[in-house]
Formats: sequence, C-alpha cells, structure tokens
Amino acid sequence: MLFFESEYRRQAMAILKRDRSLASQELSEDLKRSKQTLFSLRQRISTISAPFFGPTNRPSP
Repeated sequence: MLFFESEYRRQAMAILKRDRSLASQELSEDLKRSKQTLFSLRQRISTISAPFFGPTNRPSP
C-alpha cells in the first residue's frame, strides 16, 4: 500500500510540474502578444493623432 501511495504521489507531482511549466509558457506567450498589440495600438494612435497634435500643425511664433 505504501508503494502505491508513493508512486501515486510521484505521478501527481510530475503532472503538476508539467502543468505548471505549460501554464508558464502560455502566460509568457500571452504577455508577448499583449505587448505586440499594445505597441501596434500606440503606433496607430500616434499615426492618427499626428496631424492634430504633431509639431507641424502648431502655429509658428
């Protein structure tokens, strides 16, 4: 009985370790995608707002 419990515990720990590794990889990929999306949105916003807020549209003194 003791062997079964220790084998069961070993397998459970291996599964948890593997799942933790997969979750870490998924979080890393999600963070990378989020950063790319944010960068893309910032570029779009600056492109759209440049004619309104850019230095070329300010009146010269």
